[in-house]
Amino acid sequence: VVHPFQIRDKNDRIGIDTRNHYLNGSVHYKQVTIVIRSTVVNRLKLLLGLNELLFINGTDFRKLDNNEKVAINRRIENCYYQGTVNGEETSFVALSTCNGLRGVIAFDNGSAYGIWPLDGGDRGRRHPHVLYRTKWSQSASCGSQVGE
Repeated sequence: VVHPFQIRDKNDRIGIDTRNHYLNGSVHYKQVTIVIRSTVVNRLKLLLGLNELLFINGTDFRKLDNNEKVAINRRIENCYYQGTVNGEETSFVALSTCNGLRGVIAFDNGSAYGIWPLDGGDRGRRHPHVLYRTKWSQSASCGSQVGE
């Protein structure tokens, strides 16, 4: 069990909530740094950027309900980040920060860690998460292949 935190201006350590409350609380910071400490990995400093290309203006979202397509009329919150581990240029990190941290931290050698929030705590510095070992394959794919 780990308790990740963010480093923001002047190295202030704050909770994991990436929402910019100065801009109505529904917009997330474009760049964030999250630190995870554990006995397994010592210290991981994640350098992350908001994935602004994930939801392009004009994207039409639909929800399938009883075999009928229903338009989703609410704004989808973009809390999806990608980046690297500080000092590990070939690493890859992909995280959601909407309600705790969910995602993967992968290294070029195939080792990887997953992170998942636990119940309890808050979005502050004491929000517990599970950090677990997993495997990562650079040859894995999802959906269609290039050229299909």
